[in-house]
Amino acid sequence: MAPEAPISPFRYMEMLINRAAVIKSGAREVLEVGPGSETMLAHLDQSTLGSVTIVDYVQDALDRARRRLKGLPVRTICCDVSLPGCPALAAESFDCVIANALVEHLEDDRGFIDKTRKLLKPGGLMLCTTVLGPGMYNQWDHAVGHYRRYSMASLRRLFEDFSQVQIIQSSLIQELVRPLFFHRLRKLKHGTLEENNLLFSGEHEEIGRPPYAKIYWALRFFLPVYLLLDWALKDLQGGIAVVVARR
Repeated sequence: MAPEAPISPFRYMEMLINRAAVIKSGAREVLEVGPGSETMLAHLDQSTLGSVTIVDYVQDALDRARRRLKGLPVRTICCDVSLPGCPALAAESFDCVIANALVEHLEDDRGFIDKTRKLLKPGGLMLCTTVLGPGMYNQWDHAVGHYRRYSMASLRRLFEDFSQVQIIQSSLIQELVRPLFFHRLRKLKHGTLEENNLLFSGEHEEIGRPPYAKIYWALRFFLPVYLLLDWALKDLQGGIAVVVARR
């Protein structure tokens, strides 16, 4: 059953894949980079985790994550992983790195992936969700701070230095619901990508509740059906890709 708190259908899919991958890999030391408005660590089986670390360049996002993870020992580091530095992580290694909905927000995505891969222990796992369909880049992408969308080929090239890479593709359904979100994002269409990235990291407080929140009491019971339909249509262009990459 889906969580009781409102969660989008794609986030539900992402949650299940991340949760299964972490459990299957036996990862205990987990790093999450750039959780923004919602930490994925809250959706994992916390009884299987050891030490967890969260990095974000917005302190409010870190404070929000800490409140969401009450009861779980968590270390937070405020720094911008896209810039040189973040020395607090330089000598560390992790069983798993989660970087969901992040690489499309980074100007130097290749530099970030190379840097992050080095933080993984041998055989460690990286989980990364991103957007597909370069030809469908639109005002919504600009409003939420996306530099790009990926093709399957460009995504494979981005993770080519990993020993194993699996890409789980969602369907075009993700694109069909975008218009429901436009009214929340209209004020961002004239901002720069950097300004929008900063604002969108505080999505729930600063932009407003998503449209599905009002009907979530009913929607949550249909999410498993959505997953079946999404899987059946997964070969259609567009949507979301979840990358599971092993160092």
